[in-house]
Amino acid sequence: RLSAIRQAARRGMSEALAEAEATQNALATFGGYSRNGGEGDGHRELNAQEKIALAERVLRSRKLRAIAEMSGRFKRIALSVQKSKVDYPPSQITSITIGADVAHILPGELALLADPVTEDLFYLKFAERRLLQYELIGHEPEGRGPLILAVDESGSMKDHCGPMTKEVWSKAVMLALQSIARRQKRDFAVIHFSGAGNLHVDLFPKGKSMPDEVIACAEHFYNRGTVFDEWMEKALELVDESAFEKADVICVSDGLTEIEPAMLEEWKKRRAVRGMRSYSVLVGTTQGEDLLHAISDAVFVLDDLADDLPALNTIFSV
Repeated sequence: RLSAIRQAARRGMSEALAEAEATQNALATFGGYSRNGGEGDGHRELNAQEKIALAERVLRSRKLRAIAEMSGRFKRIALSVQKSKVDYPPSQITSITIGADVAHILPGELALLADPVTEDLFYLKFAERRLLQYELIGHEPEGRGPLILAVDESGSMKDHCGPMTKEVWSKAVMLALQSIARRQKRDFAVIHFSGAGNLHVDLFPKGKSMPDEVIACAEHFYNRGTVFDEWMEKALELVDESAFEKADVICVSDGLTEIEPAMLEEWKKRRAVRGMRSYSVLVGTTQGEDLLHAISDAVFVLDDLADDLPALNTIFSV
């Protein structure tokens, strides 16, 4: 009986820990702020009751729960990639200070090495970090511009490609890109597309959003065919707006058959004029790979979403 009790207790603790982890994932992924904050931009942090309601809503949906589980990993990768980007070295002189950075030492201090009489003085000041040197500052480069994500919502995106469905993967990418946009105060747009006439745009100024807006974006799914020309036209409309100039455009799809030649030419021309970069991810197929190369700076073909790191490293470096 004691053994049975211990086993039951272990199972209960394991289930409780899994549920707690799922709740934390839900809050970290979709939690944030509520409206009517009364100050600033009108937003306030969710209270405990709102957080519980949000977590329950996410956990009731199998899709939202799966997206939340993947989103944590994707956001960690995105943060790591952004941190590893090479910063511009300090280059602007602000003042004179003291130290032992040989590359920035004043010429007068280096002249001490030219005379045996003063050479020892140089080494003494170097050891004591008292050499006169330039104080420089540098500026970390900001993102080139806003982010636009085009998400294929054809019915086949519900299919698995390795450990998860293609839709879950694309929506987890969406949440990671939004986190980059929010950190860097970049405008972010999500274009949901499917068959003819199926087009919906979610806009997140400076990457900010309410939990219900993020959930609605993640849940949205047309479940129809695949037409590329319409989302490309909408993306070009966005990049014509001043807020979306020099945008990074990312498309996630699982195959296409054609793009109108006129749209291809217009896309190429406007990419150059508007300083737009474009990346594409083709999931579970090679259908349309040549067409994607024609509209993209880089194309990634994923046969199994378990091997997604090279694609994520490029996408999240925008």
